Amino acid sequence: MSYFTNFPQLAYKFGDENTVNLFQNINTYVDLIDAVKDNSAFFNSYQISNERPDQVSYKLYDDPSFHWTFYLMNDHIRRSGWPLTESHLLERALLRYPDTVITTKSSLVNGFAPGDTVTGLTSGATATIIRKYADLGQLVIRYTNDLTGRNGEEIISGDYAAIVDSYVDEYLSASYYTDADGNHVDFDPAVGPGALLTEVTYYDAMRAENAKLQEIKVIKPNSISSIASAFEESLTTDP
Repeated sequence: MSYFTNFPQLAYKFGDENTVNLFQNINTYVDLIDAVKDNSAFFNSYQISNERPDQVSYKLYDDPSFHWTFYLMNDHIRRSGWPLTESHLLERALLRYPDTVITTKSSLVNGFAPGDTVTGLTSGATATIIRKYADLGQLVIRYTNDLTGRNGEEIISGDYAAIVDSYVDEYLSASYYTDADGNHVDFDPAVGPGALLTEVTYYDAMRAENAKLQEIKVIKPNSISSIASAFEESLTTDP
């Protein structure tokens, strides 16, 4: 069944229209699935793998139309959406983090403000500072023209200077560092994170979150028809 097909209708005006339209009340809520998703007698665990919701529904139930149950059974995908394929995840990472990150052991506490221009003394190339993370020794920059000899080059912004330690595409730059127990830890950017800390890039973090979305609960095949029918009946029963 289509998820909204049996939702009760209400009279509603869209925008500045004078005509009243009958529209399904999408605020309707039925707690039936809430009871099911906490009862292990009715669900199995499932690992999503490069599949659309309708494909998983067909695989489990020989019917693609039960895809709506996955969102009701799993709060995390209802909030964050269906997990992405690896190629789509990379596309999103590049859109979300499109710039370049300079890492330096020079102090960034003063100067190097977002919006300022930074110039390479060797290359003469310029870039605009988008963001600054002084605790990580990072400048997120957007190049005005190509910068050559970036590693080890001195860069200036107004009265302030720094030495480029490394540069990397933003999506592959460090979001945070963890210790051996997986705890987020701070470090002195003038020294660097050292070999005992593990770098977690923005792409790493996105992949980890996407992996969590792949772990879902699904209604057991022998229960899907009866639960879907009970859900539909609850929608159409007068309170």
